[in-house]
Formats: sequence, C-alpha cells, structure tokens
Amino acid sequence: MCSYASINGVPSCANNLLLNNIVRGQWKRDMVTIGTDCGAIANMVNANKYARDPVDAVAKTLNGGADMELGETYFTTNGYLEQAVQQNRTTINTVNNAVRRVLYIRFITGQFDPIDATPYTSIGLDGINSARHQQINFEAAIQGLVLLKNDDRALPLSTATKVAVVGPHSITRGSLLSDYAGDQQCFSGSDDCIPTIGEWITKVNTNGHTRVQQGVDINSQNTSGIQAALDAVSTSDVVVLCLGIDRSVEHEGIDRTSTDLPGLQTSFAQQVLKTAGNKRVILVLINGGALSIDGLTKGPAAIVEAFYPALRGAEALARTLFGEHNRFGKLPYTIYSSSFQQECELTDMQMSPHANCKGRTYRYYMGQPLYPFGFGLSYTSFDASCSANTTRSVPVQVKCTVTNKDQHQAGDEVIMVYHNVSAAIRAAAPHPIPNRALVGFERVSLAPSQTQTIEFTLSTDAFEVTTTSGGQKLYSGSHSLIFTNGNTFEQVLQFSIDG
Repeated sequence: MCSYASINGVPSCANNLLLNNIVRGQWKRDMVTIGTDCGAIANMVNANKYARDPVDAVAKTLNGGADMELGETYFTTNGYLEQAVQQNRTTINTVNNAVRRVLYIRFITGQFDPIDATPYTSIGLDGINSARHQQINFEAAIQGLVLLKNDDRALPLSTATKVAVVGPHSITRGSLLSDYAGDQQCFSGSDDCIPTIGEWITKVNTNGHTRVQQGVDINSQNTSGIQAALDAVSTSDVVVLCLGIDRSVEHEGIDRTSTDLPGLQTSFAQQVLKTAGNKRVILVLINGGALSIDGLTKGPAAIVEAFYPALRGAEALARTLFGEHNRFGKLPYTIYSSSFQQECELTDMQMSPHANCKGRTYRYYMGQPLYPFGFGLSYTSFDASCSANTTRSVPVQVKCTVTNKDQHQAGDEVIMVYHNVSAAIRAAAPHPIPNRALVGFERVSLAPSQTQTIEFTLSTDAFEVTTTSGGQKLYSGSHSLIFTNGNTFEQVLQFSIDG
C-alpha cells in the first residue's frame, strides 16, 4: 500500500520512481499488487494539489504504479477512469496491467478455485484462539518488554509482598492493544476478557496483598482518584506505577503534539514518588510511539518499557516483574528528550545532522537521547566474545560465545551487529553515512552459568551504505563491525574490504 506522503514533491501513490522503477524494477517484484491508502487519490486533488482534477488524479495514480484504490471510488464512478483513457492521460495497456496484477494475487491465493479445494475452508474451530496462537501472543509480549533501569536489583519482586499498582494503565484492558487491533478479541464484543495489569499482579503476588488504584486518567484533568492512589502507595512496600498513552492520544488521524506524558500523569507520578519515599517504585510504560520521561528517569528504582503488550501482555509483564521470566528485548527506537520536539522541524525530512537539527534516528542523531536504540538491561549479567574467520573478504563468518554469568537466574540476551566505516571513507563519500547501522542480531536463551555460541554470516550488503540515489555501494577501505548487547558488552572487529 502506498502512503499519503510525498517524496520530492511526488505523492507516493503516483510515484513512478518508487512504485515502478524501484519496487517492480530494482526489486524485481513485477507482479506485486499495490493499493492506495484510503483517501490518497482525493488528497492529490484536494490536499497536495498534485492533480488538477479527479481524472488527472486517476491517471497519475495508474501511471505512477498503483493498481487498486482502497476506500475510494475514483476508479469506478463518474467515468473518471474512462475519461482518463479517452483523453490519453493514461493508456488501456496501463489499465490492463493493473487489472492483471490485481487478479494475479487473487488467483495465486485460490480465490477462484472450488471452495473445497482452498485451505481456508478447512480451518476449524480448533484453529481459532488455539493454544499455539495464545503462546505466540505470550512470546511476543514477553520478548517485547525492555528493561530500561534496575537500580540495586529492584527487580524482580518477591511474592508475599504488599504491592500498590497505580496509574491509568493499572486498570486498562483494550488500551493494552495497539492500533488496528480489531474488536473481536472477546466473545461479548467488548474488552472485558482482557485482564488488566492490576489483576495479573494480584494473581502472581501469591500470599501477598495487592491494592489497585487508577489515580488519574490517561488524558484528563480529573483529580478525584489521586488521594485513593496515594493512600495505597503509603500502605505498600512496593509501587508499580503504570503510565502511558492509548489510542485516544495517538491514532490514525490523531497526531501527538508532544512526546510527553499527557494529562496529569507526570505530576501524579511525582506525587507517587514523594509519597513512596524510600520504597521501590517500578515505572511501567504502556505506549506505541516513544514517550519522553525526562523528569522520571531518576526517581523510579526500575523502569520497564512494555509498549502495547496485547492480550496476554498483562500476564507477561506480571510474571516478569516477579522473576518467573527474564527474557527482555532491546529498544526498537531512540527515546529522545522532550526538547527534541523543538530541535528539528517536523517538515524537515533530512535525516543527517545539519545547522537546524542534530539528526534523526540512532543512525544519525548526534545529541544525547534519554535511551538509545538497542538499549536494554536484564536481571542477569552476560559476557560475550566474538571472532571472525577473515578480515579481508566477504562474506564474513563471525562466532560469538555468550555466557550467562548468573548462577541462579536464566535469561535471554540479544547480540546486535552494527556496521560502521572509517573516517577516510566517510570523508570521501559524497553523501551522508550513518554513525552506525544495524545489520544483524540474534537472541539466545541461557540457563544459569550456561555458555552458547551464536553465528553471524555477513555478506556484501552488510558492508554497503546507501547513496544519494538510494542505491547501495561498497566502499573500499577500513570497515568496522560492532557487536554489542546494548549495555555492558561491545566488541569492535576491523575489516579491510575491497569494493
């Protein structure tokens, strides 16, 4: 599906370079079916004014490489498509090619086969919400958690503990799901079958006492629940503070103007920290887009980024907080300080640093983020060592031995591989080159004191960089591969490669 965005002034749904030359040409996906995002054709007429009228928009969409329209009827009503052909704005051959690609995907998925011959009709009730699917959901949730802070081994928690679970996400259900989650998770049609974080912490905290109080809403000025939450904090031994956003704050058609926590959440969090005093406060973040928590990085003893953990997310989180699992992942994006919103103009699409911006993403950003891409801690500590079979040619075979140094706690570790080039290559290249670029990663599960070897095969494309035209180029000279777990381990291997 092509998006609303324009590239160099050309909407992506009418972008011949992007859809025909690159996707179908360079990528050799000649029969791929491309549909427009809903409203993209109308945008060409009414928003970005790329087309002078609906007939022009239809022609430019087809000529640009899109095959079918989604959520609109420009192709099928008012004779716009017929007029586009009659006026020679597009050709019948272009239309036929679009139809051919649309039908092709329907043929290869069996939509014209006899009903009994298609695999979809043989899916029984046992294939709906099956144990395997439930386990996949749980695995995604538990491996998606990222431990951002864990001072003085604040986590994992012990059961039989007096725990206060406070904050708006202590009681949410459907808001644990991401955008486009659908509305059929529960038989009732509501979200009442989705357990809350508070419910699962109560369940896992066996022989303990758990109090759950919302305190504040996701995004309102309602203070009526704050005192009850602070009372729960004052009578607890440990506090789990659940903050974040939901689809009312960030959704298709709803853009955030700030990456800060909305509503009263930040001030409420400060009240919780003050009331807790020396008690451990565990901050849990529930969100899709990144949250700037500048004022909350120091107060909590531990911070867990849970994103939108989905149906079994509350269970995965609770079991992890109490030490049943230690399978944390790494940050999939950079968490910037709140000031980043003023550092770069939203309409500035340049990724590399320049006078008005320190750059974007881990590849180019030259500022100090709150938490960098790829960062993530664990309940255990790991050691690793990597070696390559060659330093002068590709492909490169690299073996890394990873050891769980903890004698009691099992855990997962993720080893990431980044590529970087020498200062000489960077100075000679007529285009920006990233500070580093992720080219591989492997997750390994280790029992206490266990050592395991993981292997990386890094081909030419791992050493290439993107040129101004969007192509890939291998520069001769010195290259580096950086092996890291995103916190305590980093090893750099040097290579001399001929382009």
